[in-house]
Amino acid sequence: MYPHLLKAGLSVWLAGLLIACSGGEETASVKSQGSASLPTISFAASDTTVDSGAAVTLSWASADAEQCVASGGWTGEVGLDGSYSTGDLARTTDFSLACTGLGGTSTSSVRVAVMNSDPGPAVALSAQTQLLDAGDSTTLSWSSTNADQCQASGAWNGTRGTSGSESTGVLNSAQTYTLTCSGAGGNAMAMIAVNVNGVLSLTWVAPTENVDGSALTDLARYKIYYGENSRNYSGSADVNDAGTTSFSVTVPSGSYYVAMTAIDADNNESAYSNEVLKATD
Repeated sequence: MYPHLLKAGLSVWLAGLLIACSGGEETASVKSQGSASLPTISFAASDTTVDSGAAVTLSWASADAEQCVASGGWTGEVGLDGSYSTGDLARTTDFSLACTGLGGTSTSSVRVAVMNSDPGPAVALSAQTQLLDAGDSTTLSWSSTNADQCQASGAWNGTRGTSGSESTGVLNSAQTYTLTCSGAGGNAMAMIAVNVNGVLSLTWVAPTENVDGSALTDLARYKIYYGENSRNYSGSADVNDAGTTSFSVTVPSGSYYVAMTAIDADNNESAYSNEVLKATD
């Protein structure tokens, strides 16, 4: 020590050491600074379950903190204590709070569950007939619940009442009708397709031989197979006149894969013919 620094009653803090000098004699003692406390947070919501559109009040208080920052359903720096109104809530929301001090950072959060007090709408849409001949029409009917308005799209458009009926007008091809109804609880949609009959017009060359090369003398009839996927036939038609080489099948308008078989008098059926893809007339 330097004698000129020793003054009676003088004490100096230096790097955590307390050097005490008294009566011209030098003495020294070391005192450790206590560790800073981790901040504590008290954080709550006035209600943790509310109806849609309701607000809650968040309240908080902290100790041993120098700064608090909000996140989740609210954001930004907030006071070390206070209250905050969330405003109207539309969905379940988590609110978090982090407070920082010399001892570190503590966090707390609260979840506010939002219950949908308005039931969602429902809508039903139907057609008097879903398969028509070309040039015919049908009537669409619909009804809804918990809806304020309905909007048509697809083969029809515009605003519709929450229930009603309407003619499609003359149809010459398949049409799809969509109706979306909305209310306080959300939206609901219904869709229906109205098909129009078309004609598959087919012609072929009559077989003259059996598979072993012998003459075919007992041909009895034909069978026509058709479907929307290759070699996966969903429909069929019998042609009972062995002498004919043309036939028409009425089906919903569209394109179909078609194949035929020949059947003899003993009801033996041949393998499929070659397959063709044909659109309705």
